Amino acid sequence: MLDKRRQMKAIEVLDTGLVYRNPRPHEVAVHAWHPSVVRLDGGQMVASYDLGQAVASDDYRTYISHSSDGGLIWSPPARMLEDWTDGLPAHCIRISRVRDGSLVGLGSLSHRQPGRARSNPATFGREPNALFITRSADGGRTWSEAEMIDMPLDGPYELCHSIMELPDGRWLAPMSNWKNWDGRAPHGIKAFAIVSTDRGKSWPTYMDIIDQWDRRLYSFENSLVQLHDGRLVAVAWALSDRTGRS
Repeated sequence: MLDKRRQMKAIEVLDTGLVYRNPRPHEVAVHAWHPSVVRLDGGQMVASYDLGQAVASDDYRTYISHSSDGGLIWSPPARMLEDWTDGLPAHCIRISRVRDGSLVGLGSLSHRQPGRARSNPATFGREPNALFITRSADGGRTWSEAEMIDMPLDGPYELCHSIMELPDGRWLAPMSNWKNWDGRAPHGIKAFAIVSTDRGKSWPTYMDIIDQWDRRLYSFENSLVQLHDGRLVAVAWALSDRTGRS
């Protein structure tokens, strides 16, 4: 019997489009993280990604670029949302396209205290954050003001995926939770999705996706994909709370 691995075909790269590269790395530190890409009609594409000096720096924000040729050439980065005025907010947003053709962004907002790190190395806890959605009816050119989400379980939350619309009309927002600053995790650390039946106006319930907390395993970086036959497939990064090993 042939080895199944030998039957797998290698991925063939047809072309590459560069969404963003720091044009002045010798003068200024700007890094790019966490892209999400949406395909529109007629070869149009939209990408959101985060830029900042560091992953926990105060200038960490989400930007948008557009492509009209299927992803070969991209427009310069443009700020996706304006800043909040209270505290030191930093936000990251993941975008997706829903059934009516509009775009929706799922975002996380952190009000960081000056001089304090984003995470607590003594407890592996994180600062509190709030989640929101924003909408675009013009292919990602303009975005609505943030609509804050009343979460059905306590955070902090790790946002790593965009909203998914199911055939029955429900919206799922996959994510994971985290220990709070003091190291408490009242719901365990698991991959889950909050659920909306009114197109994101409210999110009263959630469903567990991967929960291994009984074995003291974190389930981070939750990702969810729907197959053509309607089944959902999820993956998550498993990290041991006891050993610190993946």
